[in-house]
Amino acid sequence: MPTTQFDTHNFVERLKSSGIPENQAVAHKDVMIEMDFATKADLAGMKTELKAELAHVKIEIITWIAGMFLGLVVIIVALVFGALPLVLK
Repeated sequence: MPTTQFDTHNFVERLKSSGIPENQAVAHKDVMIEMDFATKADLAGMKTELKAELAHVKIEIITWIAGMFLGLVVIIVALVFGALPLVLK
């Protein structure tokens, strides 16, 4: 994953200037360094993967619906032609 520049000194100084004690500012800096942030490139890659997966799921759903529809048509035709000889007697 690509890394981005993080000015730790500026971060600590900004926290200190806004009233955060230095030890807390340093602790915040340490936590920020350890965190794993997603970059715009990471998000773009994930977006592409999700779109591909969504397209695959959409095709699966359409296939299932078409199969169910075809099955219902077969059942209805079988019922109609199965009952037709009984009605025509």
